[in-house]
Amino acid sequence: MVLYSRYPIDTDNIRTFQAFLWKDMPDALLPFDPATNEQWYSEEELAVFRLSSKSHWDVPITIDGQTIHALVSHPTPPVFDDPPTFPEGVDFNGKRNHDEIRFWADYITPGAGDYIYDDSEDAASPSGGLTPGASFVIMGDQNADPFDGDSTNNAILQILDQPNVNTSVTPSSKGGPEQAMLQDAANDTHVGDPAYDTADFFDGDGGSGNLRADYVLPSIDLEIIATSVFWPLTSNPLYQLVTNSDHRLVWADLNVDTRLPNGVAVGDVTSTAAVLWARSSAPGELVFEWSSAGEGTTRVTANVTNTLEPVKVLLDGLTPDILYNYAVTDAAGLSGQGSFRTSAPRDATTGLSFGVTGDWRGELSPYPAIKNVADRALDFFVLHGDTIYADYASPAVNVPQAETLEDYRWKYAEGYGTRFGQNAWEAIRASVPILATIDDHEVTNDFAGGAPASSDLQGRFGDGDELINDTPLFDTGLQVFQEYNPIRDEWYPGQDTADDRMAGERKLYRYNTYGSDAAVMVLDNRSFRDAQLPGVTNPSDMNQVNAFLINSFDPNRTMLGELQVEDLKRDLLAAQHAGITWKFVMVPEPIQNLGLLGAPDRFEGYAAERTEILQYIDDYGIENVVFVAADIHATLVNNLTYQQGPGQPQIPTNAFEVTTGAVAFERPLGPEAVDLAFQSGFISEAVKQAYESQPTREARDAFIKTLTNEQLTPLGYDPVGLEGSPIDATLVQGDYISAHTYGWTEFDIDSQTQELTVTTYGIDYYTEKELLTDPQSVWQRTPEVVSEFVVAPTNQQSLTRIGSEGGQAVSVDGNVTVNIPAGLLSDDIDLVVRTIGKPAGQGITDINTGTLGVDQLGYYFDILAFDSNGQEVEISDLFSVTLELNPFADIIAEKGLQPENMRMLNWDEANNTWVFATDAPPCQLSGAPDGCREEYLAATNQLVVYLDHLTSFAPVGETNQLRGSVALPLVFNR
Repeated sequence: MVLYSRYPIDTDNIRTFQAFLWKDMPDALLPFDPATNEQWYSEEELAVFRLSSKSHWDVPITIDGQTIHALVSHPTPPVFDDPPTFPEGVDFNGKRNHDEIRFWADYITPGAGDYIYDDSEDAASPSGGLTPGASFVIMGDQNADPFDGDSTNNAILQILDQPNVNTSVTPSSKGGPEQAMLQDAANDTHVGDPAYDTADFFDGDGGSGNLRADYVLPSIDLEIIATSVFWPLTSNPLYQLVTNSDHRLVWADLNVDTRLPNGVAVGDVTSTAAVLWARSSAPGELVFEWSSAGEGTTRVTANVTNTLEPVKVLLDGLTPDILYNYAVTDAAGLSGQGSFRTSAPRDATTGLSFGVTGDWRGELSPYPAIKNVADRALDFFVLHGDTIYADYASPAVNVPQAETLEDYRWKYAEGYGTRFGQNAWEAIRASVPILATIDDHEVTNDFAGGAPASSDLQGRFGDGDELINDTPLFDTGLQVFQEYNPIRDEWYPGQDTADDRMAGERKLYRYNTYGSDAAVMVLDNRSFRDAQLPGVTNPSDMNQVNAFLINSFDPNRTMLGELQVEDLKRDLLAAQHAGITWKFVMVPEPIQNLGLLGAPDRFEGYAAERTEILQYIDDYGIENVVFVAADIHATLVNNLTYQQGPGQPQIPTNAFEVTTGAVAFERPLGPEAVDLAFQSGFISEAVKQAYESQPTREARDAFIKTLTNEQLTPLGYDPVGLEGSPIDATLVQGDYISAHTYGWTEFDIDSQTQELTVTTYGIDYYTEKELLTDPQSVWQRTPEVVSEFVVAPTNQQSLTRIGSEGGQAVSVDGNVTVNIPAGLLSDDIDLVVRTIGKPAGQGITDINTGTLGVDQLGYYFDILAFDSNGQEVEISDLFSVTLELNPFADIIAEKGLQPENMRMLNWDEANNTWVFATDAPPCQLSGAPDGCREEYLAATNQLVVYLDHLTSFAPVGETNQLRGSVALPLVFNR
C-alpha cells in the first residue's frame, strides 16, 4: 500500500498499527470452532496474531495550515474461508474484516478507542484514538458493502453510521448500473443501488456480484464539493481504463475550510457588554480579539482541552451604540470573524430591527428558511426554543433520546454546522447578536422542570422526589444549551429565594433596552413550571372541558415561577416609566388563547398566572406590549384578553401576540393540526378532506384560520387577527396566519413614527427525503414575505416622575399628593408614584344601611425609585414623604355626608372584593407602619396620612416597590 500527497506530510506524527493484536480489541469477534465452541486460535497464536491484514495508517497531511488525518487501510475480504479451507461457520475473514473496519470506527469516536496503541507503543500504555474534533478522511478498499455481499453484520455501517462522518453525498457512476444490468445473475438479488458500486466481482453461481467496497469518507467538518466513482459506460473511450482491475477508482473533492468548525458567534449584547463564542478545531490556545474605531485591540486567550466544548468570553465596559469587530483563531490556525453593535443608550430613538424564530431539527439542515436573515441588517436575533431536538434521532446522534454530554454537544454541533456545502447559521451568529432561551426539546418533550421527577409518566427523570430541574438529564441538557449559545452564565440565588424550585438554578431570563425604542424581556417557561394538566380528549364532554378550565385557574399553579413573574412585572413597569415605546415579551409557548387542542402545554393550562400577568399590564396601563412566541410551527397573530375565572367575561387589553414559524420541523402547524384534530375527534373526516382539497397555500391558511376560530368562539375567545381589536393595526400583505411554511419573523420600529412593522418570511416546507434526494433544489428555496402588518403605537400614559427638587407637592391622578422634603433625593434619582383604580361599579354594602355605588371606591398606589438608566434602586433611607389622599370630596358634598363617618376599606385580592378593615382610622390599624399619623382637615374634607418610614409599608414581593391600599369609603345612616 502506498499513499501519495501533493501537500506536506507531517512525518513526525504518522501512526501505524500493523502490530496491534486482534485480541487486544475489546469484545473482538475472534473466530470460534462451531464443533467445539472453543476459540479457533490458541492463546499462543493470539499472542502474535495482528488485527491488520495489511496496514492501518494515520497519516497527518498539512493543507493551508490545517491538519487532515488520512486514515488508510485495506481490510481482508470477508470471503474465502468457506469449506474445505475452514469448517462451516468459522467466518474467519468476515470477522476479521468486521473488526478491521471497527478499528477506524473506534479510532474516530471520542472515548471508544482508548485501548488503541500504535507500533511505537504497547497494550500497557496506549495513546488511544484520534484527538476529538480532528479532521480526517477514511480511505481504502474496505471490502464491505452496506447492504449486499458477505460482510459480517454489514460491517461498513460501523463507519457510515458515525455522526462525525460526512455521508451527505454518496459517490456514484453511470457504469455501475449498466454493468449490473448487463451482467445480470447475482446483481439481480442486490438491494443496494448499483450506481454506488465500486467493484466488479464475479456474477455467476456463488459469486458476490458487483458491490460497493471502496470508500473515501471525510469527517463531518469537511465539505464534499464533488465526488464520483470512475466507472464509465462501455460506449465511453475511457472504459478501457477500468478493465484491468475488479475495483474502481473513488474520488472526492473536499473543501478544507480554514474557518472554525461552527463559526463564531456573539450574543447577550447590551449597551456596555457582549459575549463572544467559538468552538476550536484542535486542543490548545484559542485567541479572541476585538476592537472598535478609536479604541485599541483587546486580546484574551483560553486553553482548549475538549474540542466539543465551546469557549465563551464576556466583554464588559463597552461603549453604547458603537460597532465592534472581533476575530477568533485556534491552535490549528482556523479562524472566524464577526462584528456587532452595542445597543443604544436609554434616551436615544434610533429605530430597531430584530428577528425571531425557533424549532429546527438536525436532519433538516442547512435551513434555507433563514438564509436571508444575515442580509437584513438586524440589531439582534432571538432563538426561541427547540434549538435542538434531543428526543429525535438525527445523523449526528442516531439515538431516540440524547443522554450524555457528548450526545447533546453533537446535536448542537450538527445544527450549527455545514451540510451540503451550506451553513445558514454561520453568517447570522457571527454578526447578528443572539438572545436565546429554551423550550422543551433542549431536554426532552413536554417536560416540566418544577414538577417531581416521579411525576413524569415515561420515567425519563427517574422515580425520586427531587424536582425535574434537579435531575441529571435536565442538568445535562441545560449545561450544553448554555455552552453552545453566546449568552451569559447566570444563576438564581442558592438560598433565601422566595420560590424553592428556582433556588440555585440557571437563570435564562433577560431584560435589555434598546434606546427608547424597545425593551425586551426573554422568559424561560420550562425550567420551573408545574406538571401540565391532563388534556381534553373528548371535546364534546363538557364535564371534561369544564374540569380543565377550572383546574387551569388554580392560583397555586405556575409556568414561570414566582421570581420570574416578579422580574417580568418589574421590568415592564420600568420600561413604561422610562418612556420606552415598545415592550417585547419573548415567551416560547403562546400566551394567546388557541383553544383546547394542545392547551395544557401552553399558557392556557396555567390560566391564573396568565391572568395575573395580563391584568398587571392592564392595571398599570403599560402600553404597546407585544408577546412573541414560537413552538406551534406557524405564525398566528391575535390580541390578548383575560378572565378573572372560568366562564367569566373576557377583559380586553391593548397587548397582542405574534407566534413565529419553525425553521424546519417536519410538517408545520397546518397539516399537523388537521391530522391531530381529526385523530382527537375535534373535526370529522369530511372536514379533513375539505382541507386537503384546498388548491393553494393561501387557501389552506384560510381554512386553518376558520378551523381555529371555530375552536375559539365557543369558549368566548377572540378570533385570529387584529381586526376589531383595540390594536391599531393595518394588514399590508397576506393574513394574520401562515401555517404552511418554514420561516422567521422580523420586527421593525420606525425611528420617527415609532410604528411597528411585523413581517413573516417563509418557504414551502420540505421533508428529509426531499432534502436527501436533491439538496441543492431545497437550498434554492428563497424566503418570501407571507405576512406583513403595521401597528401604530398607543400614546403612552407616562408615570408621574418626581425629581430631586424637594419641597414640592405633586398631585398624581388627582387623588394622591406626594410631598418630598427638600434635599432628600439626589439629582439622579426619580421617584415614581402610580395609582390604580379598581373596576367601576364595585360598590360597598352595609347590611344596616343599604348600598352606595360609586365609580371608584379606593386606590392602590405604588412608589418606586429609578436611577438615570431607568433601573430600580433601593428606596429605604432615601426619603420620607407625606401622602395626602383626597376622599372623593365631590361625592361627599353631593351626598351631604359627614366626614366623621368615614372609615378604612381594603381590597381583598384573594376574594376579589372590598372589605371593611375596622372602624379605626388608618394609623390605629394593627400592623400600621411606624411613624404613621393622620389628621382630618375639615375645611378641605381631607384625611392626611403621614408615612415617615416607607420601608415598612407593604413591600411587594421581592422587589423594591412599595404598595399601599388606602381607601376612604362612605358609610351613612338614613
